[in-house]
Amino acid sequence: MEPGNSQQGDPVTSQAASTDEPAAQSNRSRPTVLSRIYQILKTLVTLGMVYWLLRMVDWPSLLPLLKPELFTWLIGSFAVFVLSELVIAWRWSKLLSVAGVEVSLSHVTRYVFISMFTSNFLPGTISGDVVKMVGLSRQKKDQQPAVIASVIVDRLYNLAGMILMTPVAISLNWQIVPGIFREVDQTIIHASVFPLTGVWHTIRRKLAEFWQASQSFTRSPGMVARFLVYSMLSSQLSFFSFYLVCLGLGIQLTYPQMMLVCMLSYFSGLLPISINGLGVQEGVFSYVLVHMGAALPAAVAAAFLTRFVFLFVSLIGGVWLGMEKKKSSGKQKTP
Repeated sequence: MEPGNSQQGDPVTSQAASTDEPAAQSNRSRPTVLSRIYQILKTLVTLGMVYWLLRMVDWPSLLPLLKPELFTWLIGSFAVFVLSELVIAWRWSKLLSVAGVEVSLSHVTRYVFISMFTSNFLPGTISGDVVKMVGLSRQKKDQQPAVIASVIVDRLYNLAGMILMTPVAISLNWQIVPGIFREVDQTIIHASVFPLTGVWHTIRRKLAEFWQASQSFTRSPGMVARFLVYSMLSSQLSFFSFYLVCLGLGIQLTYPQMMLVCMLSYFSGLLPISINGLGVQEGVFSYVLVHMGAALPAAVAAAFLTRFVFLFVSLIGGVWLGMEKKKSSGKQKTP
C-alpha cells in the first residue's frame, strides 16, 4: 500500500494489488537471490585467493623469519595503528562539532572502534558506518540527519585524502611504477578491466559527492584543508604501522615504497570481488613487495601480519561492544 492511501482501499485497487502480488514478491525475491549468489562468489574469491597465497609460500623458509624480535615490531605496529584510529575519531568529532552535534571524544572513539569490529568480524551483516550512524543517532535523536551526514562526509574525507596522496607516492617511486604494471600477467589485466572501470566510476562519483558535501558541511576552504590533513595523517600512521611489520620481517624497502604498496593495496580493496578485500589486498601487497625485492615468503607473511594487526586493533571495539551489552543487560535485570 502506498503512503497516503487508506488501508481499506476500493475493490478494484485491492483486486489489482492482489493480482500483482506474486509479481511483486518475485521482484523482491530476485535481488535477494542475486545478492546471495554475489555473496557466495565473493566468499569463493576470498577463500581462493587466501588458499593460493598460502600455497605459494615455502613454509620451511618462512619459519626463520618468525623470530621472537618480530613480536616487538608487532607491538609497535599495533600502537601506531591505534594512534591512526584515534586521529580518525578526532576528525569525526570535529565534523560533528561543525554540524552542531556535541558529543564527547570518548564516545566518538568508542563508536569508531566498534564500527571496525563489526566491519571485520560481521562481514556482509552490518557495515561499520551503519553502526556509527545508528549508535550515535540513538543518543542524538533530534540531530539524526546531522549525524548521518557527518559519517558520510567522514568516509569521503578518508577517500579524498588517499586520492590526494596517490600522485605523491607515484612521483616518489616513478622509476619502479611502470615495472610493477608491466610484469602483471595480461590475463589478470584483461580480467580486471571491468572491475577497475567500475572502481574509477565509483571514485569519480565519490569525489563529486565529497565536493558537494564539503561545501555544505564546512564553513571555509581552510576547514576543508584541515580535515584533509587529518585524513592524510591517519593514513600515514597506518602506512607506518605496516612499515614496522616489514622491517620486523627483515624486508628492506624505503618508506615512500611502503606508501605505494599500501595505496595499491587500498585501491585494490575497492574492487567488490571479495569480503572486505581479504585475499585481494594481500595478493597485491605481496606482489608489489616482491617486485621491490622482497622474498616471496616474507612478502606473504607481511601481507597477512598487517591484516592481523588491523583485526587485532579492531578487537578493542569488540571489548567495548561486550561491555555495553553487559551494561545494558544489567540495567534490564535491575528492578
